[in-house]
Amino acid sequence: MIIPRGILIRIMAESNKSGLQRKLQEINRAAEERDAERRAKKLGIPYVDLRKTPASIKAVEVIPEEAAKKAGLVAIQISDRSIAIAAVDPSTPETREVIQSLERERYVPKLFVASRLAIEQVWHLYGFVAHETKKITGEVEIGQKRLEELRQK
Repeated sequence: MIIPRGILIRIMAESNKSGLQRKLQEINRAAEERDAERRAKKLGIPYVDLRKTPASIKAVEVIPEEAAKKAGLVAIQISDRSIAIAAVDPSTPETREVIQSLERERYVPKLFVASRLAIEQVWHLYGFVAHETKKITGEVEIGQKRLEELRQK
């Protein structure tokens, strides 16, 4: 099979373009990780590279997804009551609020700084978190509002 020269040139150009985009993404990711390392050093908090540190679904599910995203953090490891937390900026009020909430639940949080991109990638684990299900009992549950509607009929 002979491929026309114009098509071959277009295929090669697309291949080089996607390779270039991939390389630019790698450079951007490395720069973001260096920035996270600098923030950690400035704040005196350890840095964690989430590309090399596995995150546990069991840990992720401890913090509600909405609170984690609002605070820019994620729980990455848990052992008994100790919990490792990776945050973009540990000094924000939202992050402090989540940490205080964990402490009220008797967790012992250990804080780390990570890049936003790495934390966002770990957020994908929320898709694997089992949501609370109700036990099938054969009973009917009717809310107060619905009960009032039924009484009016």
